[in-house]
Amino acid sequence: MIPEAWLWKAIEEATGVPTHPAYVPRGAVPPYVVFARGGTTRDRHTRGNAGVPVASITAMVVAGNYLLAKQLANRVRLAVDGKTVADDDGGEIKSVALVDESDADPEMYAGDDRPTYAVNLSFDVRFTEET
Repeated sequence: MIPEAWLWKAIEEATGVPTHPAYVPRGAVPPYVVFARGGTTRDRHTRGNAGVPVASITAMVVAGNYLLAKQLANRVRLAVDGKTVADDDGGEIKSVALVDESDADPEMYAGDDRPTYAVNLSFDVRFTEET
């Protein structure tokens, strides 16, 4: 199972805003969410890969005002944290844990008269993979 595929759909359904993997397309207007995998750890045992890696994925929720960014981040948390999911191919997300949440510094972009606000949510996603 590819956890980003599930995460992408879950975030879009929960927030109703555009969600982008890895980068924000030029010209994107808040609110939106961008997410990326920061790394994956794989447990090993004497026979090799245990087949249950943990992906560290960060979602950045961006909005035109602070309260909207917080509200959308809360929707992401409710939709993703603590979930388990199985797919039709036998893959499974075994657990999702919110491990960190922080506010980013407000950003002013050229031509804007108000700052853009962001909330970062970091999740550890344990999932199955073929071994």
